[in-house]
Amino acid sequence: MKYFTLFLIFILLGCIATDKTVGTNNCKRTSSDYERFKVIVHTAPDSDKQYSELRFECTSSSFFSKQVIYDAHGIWDRALYQDGDAHPILIWDNIDVLNNGTLIKIYAGGHESREDIYVSLMAFDTLGKDVLAETLPESKLYKEQFRTLLKNRNQKDSDFFDIYWNEVNSKK
Repeated sequence: MKYFTLFLIFILLGCIATDKTVGTNNCKRTSSDYERFKVIVHTAPDSDKQYSELRFECTSSSFFSKQVIYDAHGIWDRALYQDGDAHPILIWDNIDVLNNGTLIKIYAGGHESREDIYVSLMAFDTLGKDVLAETLPESKLYKEQFRTLLKNRNQKDSDFFDIYWNEVNSKK
């Protein structure tokens, strides 16, 4: 498992995105209805290993993917800081998103700049299989569950931001 985690970190730090997307990227406002999304397939350098990133664009904050997973499943297990990034990718281990007994690992991140803003999620089963891969029938269920969590995001009572900023500021 240690080697798999190191492999995923290597992939995340050195990925090359291919141009295989689903959905649109024509947002004129920064308020997402979470109906539009992309599935970006990344390939690791020096490997044919691929993984899918589920990306919801036009959000008003790049933190919402982290918040909804926190609100649904509690505190994250690890924070992965990439070189030069002020904000980590949050990782949850052994989460039963579909309430069917299948445990997955979730990576929640996002990006915010003058050019674009989005939230993103990646998810793998306990064997490291990409559960968002278009070839898997259950990928639609995971995508819909993540979309529903984002669409129904708790806008008032979440303590996510207090906990998140406490951790991020302690790393400075």
